[in-house]
This record gives sequence, C-alpha cells and structure tokens, in this order.
Amino acid sequence: MFSIFEVVDYFQHQGVAFVTRLCVAILIGAALYLLGRGVSAGLIRIVRSGRAANLAPTLASFLHVAVAVISVLTMLGHIGVNVTALVAGAGVFGVALGFGSQALVRDIISGFFLLFDGALSPGDLVKIGDVQGVVESVGLRATQVRAISGQLFYIPNGQITVVGNASRGWNRAIVDIGVAYEQDTRRGLSVLQQVAQQWAKDNKAICLEPPEVQGIVSLNASDVGLRVIVKVKQGMQGIAERELRTRIKSEFDAQGIDIPFPRHVIYHRREEQTESPGSDSSPFFD
Repeated sequence: MFSIFEVVDYFQHQGVAFVTRLCVAILIGAALYLLGRGVSAGLIRIVRSGRAANLAPTLASFLHVAVAVISVLTMLGHIGVNVTALVAGAGVFGVALGFGSQALVRDIISGFFLLFDGALSPGDLVKIGDVQGVVESVGLRATQVRAISGQLFYIPNGQITVVGNASRGWNRAIVDIGVAYEQDTRRGLSVLQQVAQQWAKDNKAICLEPPEVQGIVSLNASDVGLRVIVKVKQGMQGIAERELRTRIKSEFDAQGIDIPFPRHVIYHRREEQTESPGSDSSPFFD
C-alpha cells in the first residue's frame, strides 16, 4: 500500500505537470471547438444559399457533433490518454452496429440524398406510394407527410423510390367532362372553350398559359368525354379544377347540355297462366 507521504510526493512532482497539460488541453480543445463552429457556420450559409437548403439543419447538427468529438479526442491525447485505442474500439463497435442495423443505415443514406437533392421540402404537396399529402418534415431516417384526412404518415427514407412533387415549378389542371351521345358535341366543345377562357381572364394571377380544349378524349359507355387543360402555378391545380368544374356545370345547365349519369331501367314482366276448360289444376287424379 502507498503511504500518505508517497501520495503527497507524487502530486508534488507529477501533479503540477498534469494540471499544466490539462489546462493546455482545455485551451486547445476550446480553440478547436470555436474554429470548427466558425467553419461549420460558413458551410451552412453556403448550403442554405444553394439547392440543398433543407440539408442545413442536419448538416449543422452533424458538424457540431464532429467538432465536439475532435476537440475531446485532442484534449484526451494531450493529457496522455491512448486515443488510437479508443478510435479502434469505436470502429469495431461501429462495424458491428452497421451489420445489425442495415435498414437504419439505408434510411439515413437515402435521407441524406433526399435532403441534398432538394427533392422534398416542408410544405410540399407530394405523392409517395399510396400516400398523398403535405410534407411536414424531412429527417435523415424518415419523412413525415400529413394526408388530407389529417393522418400523419411516417415513411422510412429507404422505402421512398418515386416521389411526385406538385410544388415544383408549375402544375397542369386537367378537367374531364362527359356529354350525352344525343347532344351536339361541337356545341359542347364551344361552351367548354368559352368557360375556360373566361376563367383564365378572371384568374390571371394563377393562370400561366391560355387554356387548351383537347376535344373528344374518350367514347365511354354512356357519354362522350371532353377535356380541357390549363397550366397554372404550383399547388393551384386543385383550386383551378374545382372552379372550372363548377363553371362548366352551371353553363351546361344554362345551355341545356346534359351531363349523363348511370341509369337502371327495370322491366316488370307479368306472366299469365292459362288453363284448359274443365281441366284440373291438381297433379293428382281420381
């Protein structure tokens, strides 16, 4: 066992040097941390000015952690800790963790590229698989989409293969309307053109190009399909389609143009049973 005198003697000879190394290590760590924060802030500003602006918060968190880890390792190495052994142990643990969580790694890698490419942003109207709604957040592991019903879907980034984004550039409103076969199709197309042009004049703020009436696009079981399309600002196709349908229905009613709907015709057939005079309806005879 060590005597109290030996302990005191050790601290007298080694304590001052240890405290000195510790203070120097703290100063070096603080300097590295401040330098790293400055560099990360500059990188984040560059990222925010580009197309990968959504990556800025995630990049900030990653850089802050990386700077903190480097600073701590530098401090430990300066006071005599074997940093190489720590890094090697962390590497082995990371490899083992990677084999056990391949799906998580795939989600994180996919999330990084989604953020870097700017494919998704909070507030975008998107369709991912069978889910359609507004993006609430895009993380490294999962993307949150709020459906029109109010449901919040958590979609792992590794499962996102195809994204339909209606909040990029412009959209096209497509309205299909059916008229009865007995109606004059040319007259229906003329009314459709008039309604679409008037709508475009009333909505210049969202209408990017003159409407296009494509004519007859289908011959269905009970109607002739007509179509009008119009190029509108991003996210406005739903509003445009609803307003166009309302105006077309009102104008068709005013012009006496019928929009057919499925009908069922039921025939009641009465069968009369005739019998020969004097015959017995019973199957048994005396």
